[in-house]
Amino acid sequence: MKQQALPTYFKGIHYLPAGNYLSIGLGDSQVHQHVWWSYPSLTEEEQLADTRSKEEIIEQYAQTLETAVSRRLMSDVDVGLFLSGGIDSVAIAAFASKQSQDLQTFSVFSQSTFQNGDAKSSFEAAQYLGLNNHQVNFSWHNNSFKASHWKELVWLLETPEIDAEHLYKYHLHRYARHHFPNLKVMLLGQGSDEFNGGYSHFYLEKFRPDLHESNYGWPALMETMHEIERHYLSSGKNSEISHYGNLVHRQFMAVSSNSQLSTHPWQTYTRMNRQNLQMYNLWHEDRTSSGNSIESRVPFLDHELVELCAKVPEKYYQDLFWDKRILREAMKPWLPERFYERPKVPFFMGQDQRYTQRMMYNLLIDDDYALLNEAFGDNRHSVISTKELNRLIDSIPEDPEYQGVEMLLKITNMGLLEKMARELPIPHKHVSDSYTILDSLNITDWSEQEHSALQETMSTRRTELSLDRSVALVDNVQLLSNSSQMYQSTCIFIAVNGQIEYELSEESEGDWMTVIQHIDGTRSLAQICTDLEIPVSKVRKHIEEAIDYDLLKFVE
Repeated sequence: MKQQALPTYFKGIHYLPAGNYLSIGLGDSQVHQHVWWSYPSLTEEEQLADTRSKEEIIEQYAQTLETAVSRRLMSDVDVGLFLSGGIDSVAIAAFASKQSQDLQTFSVFSQSTFQNGDAKSSFEAAQYLGLNNHQVNFSWHNNSFKASHWKELVWLLETPEIDAEHLYKYHLHRYARHHFPNLKVMLLGQGSDEFNGGYSHFYLEKFRPDLHESNYGWPALMETMHEIERHYLSSGKNSEISHYGNLVHRQFMAVSSNSQLSTHPWQTYTRMNRQNLQMYNLWHEDRTSSGNSIESRVPFLDHELVELCAKVPEKYYQDLFWDKRILREAMKPWLPERFYERPKVPFFMGQDQRYTQRMMYNLLIDDDYALLNEAFGDNRHSVISTKELNRLIDSIPEDPEYQGVEMLLKITNMGLLEKMARELPIPHKHVSDSYTILDSLNITDWSEQEHSALQETMSTRRTELSLDRSVALVDNVQLLSNSSQMYQSTCIFIAVNGQIEYELSEESEGDWMTVIQHIDGTRSLAQICTDLEIPVSKVRKHIEEAIDYDLLKFVE
């Protein structure tokens, strides 16, 4: 059974399947499609014949990855590396640094990467490996991103599936190309998660919200993959029989929907992620780089490395593919434990995601709502209810987490692409030359003092704000706790006009939770922080937000 064709967002436009190429006859203009490589699958006999030990496979993986990196360093121009601080890019940097100490590395410095430790880890990895590192500063509240810039990015990527990640990466490439004109090749860590099990926790968090993290593990992941495949087979032509559940054989459902059936749940994992690579990850990586005249190279997608992973015997799946054990074990001889065991963290999702969301919202409403007006016209649209759209636009800032931005952004992208496609050919004016090149931060050693200074610089928006004035909660604001002793509670609630509006948890806002409970109308924030021995830099972003949402006032 053939794998179903991947959908595009345009009628009459189709993906060329992965591992294929087209040939066009010069004489007759006939188009022929050819397969040059396909993802390998092993027979049961081949599995049984494989006598390699787990340790031998790990050693082969390390050797193959080193060779893959070496191949992609071959160039007569300068080569750079996107260094996130995670095991994937650090592993590439480790092998690349053995061949060249001139490699420039580039990292995103944002509220999210600072908070989740990516920025610090990338800086420390570069220092350990003796490489130059550029921490490119993405301020969510003080940047030059304009509506016209986003429109060009949508045009460049030709998909509605773009968000802040692509803005970050486009401008990383732009920074690199501007400061190093001879740099025309960039190494990326893309492809590791897809074949090494990097999304192990992600799939459980997304599809098993009922499962406590203490119960995460390979069995739960495999069960989840089985259910995902079952759900996929139950859609489309099989939707009428889906309510029979497990009574209908998977084989029958696969034949009925002309789908490929996995012989092991791990194959469901790799198949899904191979599709995501083609439709999403590699699509945007190629275009954000080529839009800056840079070629992306991805060592983890070297066909020999992918084949090695595909040919691992099933008996080793759990030991090697849960949370990228194969890569972590392979890098033990080359990196300190703090790097090869560093947990995977989201790029900008998760804690402090709201700052990126606010940045994207500000971009959407830039220039008097220019993007929204262009995407949806004069309050009449054949698909989108502009009344509900306007309600969504107005409601987003009322939520400190800025939920709804992802939906608004994707719908806007669709509207922009629809208009571009409908009005082809359009005179496209390149505005990239008007972009301001972002700055990088001059960091020396990431000491505690430097860490504190970076933290405060990032979160300071109101330079006129005096922290030496006495501060109080606004009259209609109350702090509530589910404990009789509020100071010992692990969470507190903020009520406005008698209604609970916000929740602070010790896990994510512990320092701020402590500070806000000590606001008494007589002391200043600076004095409270001094008394509690909490640096102002740790709570500055929360102070600014509390003022944004009218929770704090200064006492005259």
